[in-house]
Formats: sequence, C-alpha cells, structure tokens
Amino acid sequence: MKFVKFTSLLLALMLCAAPAFAEEGNTFTIATNAEFAPWEMVGEGGEYVGIDMDLARLIAEELGMELVIENVDFNSVVNMVVTGKADAAIAGLTITPEREEEVLFSIPYATAVQSVIVREGYEEIATLDDLVGKIVGVQMSTTGDLFVSEMEGVEVRQYSSGTNAAMDLAAGRVDAVMIDSAPAASIVSNIEGLVILEGIEMDEESYSIAFAKDNTELCEQVNAILEKLIEDGTVEELYLKYTLGDGTEEEAAAEETAEEATDAADDAAAEETTEESTEE
Repeated sequence: MKFVKFTSLLLALMLCAAPAFAEEGNTFTIATNAEFAPWEMVGEGGEYVGIDMDLARLIAEELGMELVIENVDFNSVVNMVVTGKADAAIAGLTITPEREEEVLFSIPYATAVQSVIVREGYEEIATLDDLVGKIVGVQMSTTGDLFVSEMEGVEVRQYSSGTNAAMDLAAGRVDAVMIDSAPAASIVSNIEGLVILEGIEMDEESYSIAFAKDNTELCEQVNAILEKLIEDGTVEELYLKYTLGDGTEEEAAAEETAEEATDAADDAAAEETTEESTEE
C-alpha cells in the first residue's frame, strides 16, 4: 500500500486555483459497495465504516454537505454516477481506461496491486500461468475480474463480494481468488487456511473518486480537499486505523466473516463425506 504525494506544480495543472465550496444544507451522495474491507464495510451497528467511508465523511464535512451513502453492487457504482443517482463513487475504485471513458476521476489518493489467494498447502498454483485450467473467484467488475477474464484457459467465477469468493475458496469450490492487496490481507488474516501467494508481480493501480463527466466543479473541490488530506497524513492515518487490528468495527466484521467461511467449509466437507458414503 502506498500513498500518493503531489507537488504544487502538478496540482496546479490539475486543479482550479480557487474552488468555490458548496453551501451548507446540500447533500453529498456517494455510491459504494460495503463489502470491500478495509476500504468499506458494514460495522456492528449497521453503519458504514472503513478507510473510504471515513474519507467520505471528511470530504463531506469540508464541503459543508450532509453525507448520504448508497450501498450497491460494485458493478453498479460507476453507473450510479453516470445516471446522476450519486454525486460520486468512493469504493476502492481503480482508474482504468474503460472507466475514464464513462466518468471523471479525482487525483489518486492511494495505490494497490492485485493479489492471488489460495488454500494453505495448495501447491498447484505458484505463478500466474498456473491459473490456466483452474477456477478463479473474483468480485464482479473489479480489476481482478478484468484481469483473469482476459486470461485464456481460466474459468472465472464472479461473486458479489470478495468475501463470498473467499468463502467458496475455503470450502474448496474454487482454486484461487484474485482481489486487491488490502482486502486480500484482511481476508487471509481472518479466514483460517487461506494465504496470499508470494512472488506474484502485478502492475500498480491507483484508487480515485469518480464523478460525472460534466461535474468538474465538484471534482475540483474534492481534489483540493484530497490534496490537503494526503499531505497532512490523514489518508495514511485512516489506512493504519483499519489495518492494525486494534479492535475496530472492521475487525469484528471480519471475525464474523471468518465464522461464516468456516461453517461453509464444514458444510462442504460434510457433503463430500456423504457423497463418498453413498458411492460406497
């Protein structure tokens, strides 16, 4: 995980000199998918928590707006912005050429790479080439999905969340899962028997906030706020808050996910035992 640093010259090329901030009383509606720990998730009390959600609250506060969070499937977050149902998408969203054709991106605020998760002791996958002939779980419409979908000979199984994909991996229904590095780390630290494959080199990706193509004013306002939050270390503090395992809502939510995954794996094992007994 890296955090983006910007020089004044670069920002001067990207931002307007003096953005006019929004008046109080307006709403800042964001689209997200709250199944992407540690960036966005649902806390114990049903509230939305995570790095991006805290970041969204800080941005709304600086804008003088009331934050409204719309939790939708990940493959819908960009469309929410395009159709005007949300002012922005904040969802661990990677800048890609395809998405740049649909939306306007803010300055990047963090970077990540894709990781491959496998079951501990599973030796059939050691490199990306070994994914050929295997079943790989992905969160639908993520960059992991886009990557493996372009690989010949790989069976791609799409899920509404990386957690669901990981649960099927733990249960032996898929051979691997590809997902962004921070969510991968959260998954393997909380679901027993899963590990991140070492030695896989992937291109670095940049996280950004998406806006409608014609909403340049709001994008410029948010850029100015992001610059401040990056430079004063706030974004890095948010990352550490949700990745140090210090008893936050994210840790509790992850423990619940781990229990669900264990139950799923036990059910799968029981089904296999029953089938073997029937065959005998």
